[in-house]
Amino acid sequence: MAPPPDSGPPPAPDGRPPAGRLRVWAGKLLVPLLVSAVLTSIVYLGGDAYQVIGLQALETTGQTVGVALSIAVIVSLAVLVQRVLQYLVLEGLVAPALGTPVPKLLVQLSGLVVTIVAVAAIAGFVFNQDLTALWAASGIAGVVFGMALRELILDIFSGLALNLDRPIRIGDRIQVSRTGEPTITGRVLETSWRSTRMHLENDTVAIVPNSRMASGTIINLSLPDPVMEYALTVTVDADVDPDRVMRVLEAAALEAAAGYALPKAPPPYVRLRAIGPDGVEYGLFINPTAEVRYRARSETYRAVLKHMARAGIRPSWPKRLEAPAERPPVPLDGPTPAQMALLLGAVPLFVDLTEEERLMLAGHGRLRRLPAETTLVQAGEAASSMLLLVEGLLVATTVRGIGGMGGSSGRAAAGMVPLAPGTLVGADALLTGGSHGRTVRTRTSALLCEFGHDALGALVAHRPGIAERLSRRIAEQMVADRQSGGGRAAGTAAVHDLAEDVLGNLRRLFGDRALH
Repeated sequence: MAPPPDSGPPPAPDGRPPAGRLRVWAGKLLVPLLVSAVLTSIVYLGGDAYQVIGLQALETTGQTVGVALSIAVIVSLAVLVQRVLQYLVLEGLVAPALGTPVPKLLVQLSGLVVTIVAVAAIAGFVFNQDLTALWAASGIAGVVFGMALRELILDIFSGLALNLDRPIRIGDRIQVSRTGEPTITGRVLETSWRSTRMHLENDTVAIVPNSRMASGTIINLSLPDPVMEYALTVTVDADVDPDRVMRVLEAAALEAAAGYALPKAPPPYVRLRAIGPDGVEYGLFINPTAEVRYRARSETYRAVLKHMARAGIRPSWPKRLEAPAERPPVPLDGPTPAQMALLLGAVPLFVDLTEEERLMLAGHGRLRRLPAETTLVQAGEAASSMLLLVEGLLVATTVRGIGGMGGSSGRAAAGMVPLAPGTLVGADALLTGGSHGRTVRTRTSALLCEFGHDALGALVAHRPGIAERLSRRIAEQMVADRQSGGGRAAGTAAVHDLAEDVLGNLRRLFGDRALH
């Protein structure tokens, strides 16, 4: 946003002009003030000097000098008045009251009015002209020029109307549409005598005539708030539980909103919009700013696809087409053991397991449904199980040391860290025999699968070598989370030592016979 010429630094937060701007204004006003004072003094004292000289030859010169000095006085006073209006009135009083820079058109208009008054004063007082005849002659000329410059005059008065009515401000993102013409969307840069400059979304500048702005429909995307509600539609088959779908979509929208939403923006929400021939339409309402609405839409859809895939749900397809024969049935209360096994295969801790072992582990899991704002684990408490998030969204409110395995790094800063489906909570604390390093709670209602000591014992007893692989995997993840650099040898040694500690804890829990 380009400020008006000679506008100086922006106003202070309390509405008062900063010291730097006051010094600039003082410099701008001092020169015309001194010139006006000096010239006025010369004219006032010059009468006696002309009588003392008394030379006829200098009479004409004296009159010329007097006229020139009189014109100079009026011009200097006009410059002084124009700068007082610009710097003290418009930028010193009006701009802080409006909260935005003064439009350039108002500054130019005030200068034009002062110039017209100065010209009239010179004609009336210096040259003793009848202003009535002058205005009459200018009126006739104005009619002629008005007919010739009709469009230009229309743009000028439309610009005045825009500045007085203030439907738009400098920096606002607007849409301008008129019947039969394409819609223009962009950010307002400046409103001048004839046109309004807009920075378009394709990174170009459009110069729109003020007459089109005034006669068209203006949608101000920045008012009354900088955020706008943006609706997305997701269609899912009617045989899927609506509560599950709404929970999954809300969690996906909340996770995506962390990357684009303003701190005070309303949270996303989900509504069931319609039941159509292709399935049930769910409305996903997000609140991005106008500048990032397309990026927010892309990030939200990407999170939706990820969350739906983890939950075993797919968007519906047109029912006029034949559905794939291999499409598995959608469970009503949660994922099937096969779907749970697929979800476990995406967790880094279990990538070395075979499909049979993942199915076995899924069979030992217990599904838990928790409402929103429920504390799942508390930082510092001992771990008795590990929990896999299937649907919903979790948040880690405190990070101490490392995080849980499964897709969320423990190096995140303390605060509200979102945890998406597929995150495994408490694996590090359970395998090492330690305590949880962070407090985790549900952000939305969530579906989790809990794996206790019985599930872990059945897994390590199934095949020799699983305990060593699990110890190695958890140690690598914990070291990667704890370290922010270092040489390869130091990292390898730390992984080896930590893996031995984990393996020793597993021996204490299940005995050597279960491990070998």
